[in-house]
Amino acid sequence: MRYRPVLVWDGVIRACHWLMAGAALVLLALGALLWADEALGLKKHAHEALANAHAMTGFVFAAALFVRIAYLFASSEGPGSLKDLVPTTEARRREAKATLAYYLSGFRGAPPVYFAHNALAGIVYAAFFLIATVQALSGASIYLLAPERGAAYAHEAHAQGAGWPPAWLEELHEIGAVLILLYILAHWTMIAVHELKESRGLASSMISGRKFFTDEELATLDKEGRR
Repeated sequence: MRYRPVLVWDGVIRACHWLMAGAALVLLALGALLWADEALGLKKHAHEALANAHAMTGFVFAAALFVRIAYLFASSEGPGSLKDLVPTTEARRREAKATLAYYLSGFRGAPPVYFAHNALAGIVYAAFFLIATVQALSGASIYLLAPERGAAYAHEAHAQGAGWPPAWLEELHEIGAVLILLYILAHWTMIAVHELKESRGLASSMISGRKFFTDEELATLDKEGRR
């Protein structure tokens, strides 16, 4: 069988992916330092510098996330659309079931063929977008509503001895960070497994935009309306 490169991911998808990926790694590193500031003996000015850097990186992440989600709804067809992310058609649901069976078998046999998003992984990506949105909103609230930035609500809470941020908001943000870390580790693991089991160039496709298919596979995808 002869494989040839086919454009799958356009520039918007790739740019958003790498902005979110890079920002997420920086955010996790800075967040870990902020979380362990007392154990590390960080001074107040060092803590503030880290918090500012964390927030600015968070705004980059949030901007890329907003563009990617907007692109989901702006695209009616293709890899960038919500239709491709969530298996709404019968063909995509069959693909999701076949992929789940493939995973449960221990990756034995021939892997299911899909053009852009893995139908099963697409559901996980949708969940990630939801978690990431909550994470961005909670982080922005913690930073922008802080008393030192003149937020009236935080000043009132501080005056009542509640402090800022409230414990529930801080815990929500920490839980979100853990979930995103687990998602990243699972994402890397599955990419490695798929690279070893398939010949699609999955990892490099988010750089070049191209995955590899045979003409027969493309014909099948076209016939079933999965391209």
